[in-house]
Amino acid sequence: MAALKKRYYQKIDEEVYSAILDNGMSLSIIKKKGFVEKAAFLSTNFGALDNHFYIDGDLQSYPAGIAHFLEHKLFEDEQGRDVTLDFVKLGADVNAFTTLEKTTYYFSTLDHFEESLELLLKFTSVVPTTKGREFLSQAKKIVQEVDYLKNMYQDDPDYRAYLGCLQSLYPNTILDQDIAGSVDSIEEITVKDLKDNFDCFYKPPNCHLVLVGDF
Repeated sequence: MAALKKRYYQKIDEEVYSAILDNGMSLSIIKKKGFVEKAAFLSTNFGALDNHFYIDGDLQSYPAGIAHFLEHKLFEDEQGRDVTLDFVKLGADVNAFTTLEKTTYYFSTLDHFEESLELLLKFTSVVPTTKGREFLSQAKKIVQEVDYLKNMYQDDPDYRAYLGCLQSLYPNTILDQDIAGSVDSIEEITVKDLKDNFDCFYKPPNCHLVLVGDF
């Protein structure tokens, strides 16, 4: 690993250390003196916009919502268990979110930080082998989430205005759709689609790890 480089932000009295790890992943450490709680954030440059891209000159196209689908799928281990339970055993709170440009996994904890960090890096480093029944079960859960979120946001004027602007400015593009995709697009996603996108975007050089706490 290259030596840590320190930057001091005087206006907010914050110290940030950064480096590039041997595997190519970028690392940032934000020191929080006197803080008991610690947190870690692992982001990959893979979001809802990235369903059309080129590999070796060939255009690859995938259904809308695949980044969000993959976010959900990584939370399952090879036996189909929710890895959230492993964080709970360590006393850590874990979650994730997908934006237009990124997918981020994160946790916070008071104890067992190193064990939790190891678990975070482990479950985001491999896509579990998905059997047909398990895959359909996960797809069904995401479809239910999409329906729930869309119904929940119908009374949110900020969201309606934001999405309405995108739909007016960029009709018939990925920007006029929900980040989670649609019921139809989710049903088009295959196991191979998930593995191909994981292999393409979840490489260490495409990821950024941020650690926050009194280190």
